[in-house]
Amino acid sequence: GDGQTDTTSEPVVTNTYWVAGDFTASVKLTKGTDEVEDGVVLHVVPKIMRVKGDNKNAAFPYDTVDNAASNINQALTVAIADSVIEVEPGTVREPRHVRVEKRMTIRGRTGHPGDVTVRGNGYGGTLEDDWNFDLANAGASFESLTLVSPGTRHIRIDQAGGTVSNCVIRGDAIEEACYNHSDLGVVTHCVFSNITLSVNGGGGMGLKGVYASDKHGARLSNTLFVKCTANTSGNSYESRPSGIIDAWGTVEFCTVANCKMVKSEMPHVLFHNLYEEKSVTPCGKLRACVFGANKIGNELGLAIVRCKGATIENCVGDFAVNGLSRVATTEEIFRRPAKGDWRLRANSPARDIVPKSELPADLPATDLGGNPRVYSVGLDAGCYECQSGGLMLLVR
Repeated sequence: GDGQTDTTSEPVVTNTYWVAGDFTASVKLTKGTDEVEDGVVLHVVPKIMRVKGDNKNAAFPYDTVDNAASNINQALTVAIADSVIEVEPGTVREPRHVRVEKRMTIRGRTGHPGDVTVRGNGYGGTLEDDWNFDLANAGASFESLTLVSPGTRHIRIDQAGGTVSNCVIRGDAIEEACYNHSDLGVVTHCVFSNITLSVNGGGGMGLKGVYASDKHGARLSNTLFVKCTANTSGNSYESRPSGIIDAWGTVEFCTVANCKMVKSEMPHVLFHNLYEEKSVTPCGKLRACVFGANKIGNELGLAIVRCKGATIENCVGDFAVNGLSRVATTEEIFRRPAKGDWRLRANSPARDIVPKSELPADLPATDLGGNPRVYSVGLDAGCYECQSGGLMLLVR
């Protein structure tokens, strides 16, 4: 501190720290004639901490590129609520699972997920380290990162909530690529690509964009699923098939393209209740989504949605099943599907399918490419709003 002694019974602030670092202070406690004095070290944590993969000069307070933490876990050990952890461009290798229990943001510095790759450390075998990237606070978020996991579970949003936005998720998964277990959980403006879901003893239930137990408030929006494969048809604790998206909650403005379900009973989107036998309703809502060039086995997909209680609104696909609003070929829907361009054609049947009079109250301001969502006479289905200019995530 500043050398002043507080002789009152109430604590007072006698010094303000304008820079981060370790500072020594003297603490004196008195009661009557008894007196105790000792020195302490105060950790003053910066608002924004930096991470640079494999940095050999990592040192607290991690507030510059030169002394940046070498991985996210290192910064988390000292981060406080409302901190921001910014990851420099490049690759970061985590020594263990990343669990965020405080209100904070972990984001790529440039804002483009292609610039920063964070590699998880694999399946730990227990409930606490089951997922490589774990959000456990409604105010916690992963933003603008490519998250890669080595053949294990990828991301969990536990019951406390959290948000995953503007991220690319890659790498094969044992069961869940993203397990959203909260009414307060949101996955938005993401790309799930080149993921093959396999089974781990107890079984997998599909590539989960939203998987929220009986939590019907979970949301998946403005997200692209491309080149993903669901490789299992059920599991030992729930007797039901898998899907590319396995969901309780709301799935809206998403595109599922060039994905594969290996079993005939696999749908593109599987809505269900906590357990099928409980018959809890409603089981979910599918709104303004687009499907194209997906296969079940070696045939074009034959089942968009499976759940008797699901609500389907304003969806478009390349075959007529389960209440799709409009049906067209993949080439009629998308701009250049053979090139991995899943934006809509100018005359796509997915254009302006949601009237402006029916705009959701919680509509995101932008689409996956960062373009305005409200652009024409209505909203387009899928993760991209058709318009000139803007950005697009091209996945090959």
